[in-house]
Amino acid sequence: MKKILISVFMLSFLVTGTAFCHYSWIDFDNFFPLPGEEVRVFLCNGHYFPKSTFAIKDRLISDAKIISYDGSISTFTTTSEKKIRSGSVVFDGTGTYTAAFLLVKPPMKEPLTCAKSIITVGNITEKEFSYELGHIFEIVPQKAISSLKPKDSLPLKLIYRDKPLKSTLIVTVKVYDSRSKKNFTLRTKDDGTAVLKIKKAGKYLVTAEYKGKGCSLTFYVKQD
Repeated sequence: MKKILISVFMLSFLVTGTAFCHYSWIDFDNFFPLPGEEVRVFLCNGHYFPKSTFAIKDRLISDAKIISYDGSISTFTTTSEKKIRSGSVVFDGTGTYTAAFLLVKPPMKEPLTCAKSIITVGNITEKEFSYELGHIFEIVPQKAISSLKPKDSLPLKLIYRDKPLKSTLIVTVKVYDSRSKKNFTLRTKDDGTAVLKIKKAGKYLVTAEYKGKGCSLTFYVKQD
């Protein structure tokens, strides 16, 4: 009996510890702005989503960009504050945009972390979409983010070096209009896919780690 209890305790410790691993991610103060509205963008780093633990150094940030619904690319900059980096962006047209950056530690050339976030401008649901950026490691939604609502399902695909990866996804949800958070894990199949059940409205962080590299995806699900 003692051995069973110890095993259960160790499993709980590993899952909890994994859920609070160190990650980098992108956040916005508004995931559903109107065209022409200024939006604050944040580069976060730490253990306790959505709160950043410390600011990422400027020399570690690479390829900070925003890809529009029509494929055009623009860059954005952030400045370092005490525990976070922040900047501002303005989206001209309606549509779904993907913000991304790479965390690269010199002299290494490959990124340690590939982070991206999806934001919807205007009251739209995209008919065609592609969230795959060609990063060395990334989580790719297989359904339009702008259409998500509580009780929906979101298929995800984990890709590492252009191939599907069987691994663990860690999901943290900052529940809408609440101080509470939910943490749980998903296991991708051989084809790299897993299905995320959207039980609550709120801000979602999905992360993965493999061979010393990490990736993250943030998005927001509206309240009905």
